[in-house]
Amino acid sequence: MEPILLTAGNREAGALCPHCGNEVVSGEPVAKCRACGMVHHQTCWEGKGCGAYSCAPARRQYDGAIERLRKTLEMDSNFALAHARLAVAYEYKGMYEEAIAECKRMIELSGNSADNPSNLAALAILYAESGRGDRARDILNRLKERSQRENVSPTEIAEIHAALGEIDQAFEWLEMAYQVRSTDLRFLKVSQSWDSLRSDPRFADLLRRVGLGE
Repeated sequence: MEPILLTAGNREAGALCPHCGNEVVSGEPVAKCRACGMVHHQTCWEGKGCGAYSCAPARRQYDGAIERLRKTLEMDSNFALAHARLAVAYEYKGMYEEAIAECKRMIELSGNSADNPSNLAALAILYAESGRGDRARDILNRLKERSQRENVSPTEIAEIHAALGEIDQAFEWLEMAYQVRSTDLRFLKVSQSWDSLRSDPRFADLLRRVGLGE
């Protein structure tokens, strides 16, 4: 799939390229994925395609992604973003033990961000997908409690519920995400996190309201 090639403006500036993890700077050439809308440096896109693991076309490239990320970590084993990307690639292959190990390593390397809700949510989702619902719910309950006093993405809480098979609760939190105009909803149409919800009429209605309907 060919990307949309453009010069970064105010909308694209500041976005993190999913391949290199660096910010896009206004005025530089960028490539925008036609499937998920993720912005990349053009030089990063070339020969690789979309680097967003939430993007359906990109998921078909996870074997190559794993190989590239392993080589990256051979050069810098403390590159937290590479560990995070590798965790997602393993997740899409169903290699949950490896994914959990990489996610934990990413959290260890995150320093002051180790307790970041997004990091914990990612770990909870992996626990849920690997059948360790008790550990997933422990993190889920902690995140819900924290959401009463700090910013915790309702979309990520919805993802944990979806991974646990708790469909009604997932929709409740997705509705909260819609009400607060969460930017995480931009991946609603392409992320595999929502595959278990797609046949529900509520999902099609949410896509329509977000502006992602057919």
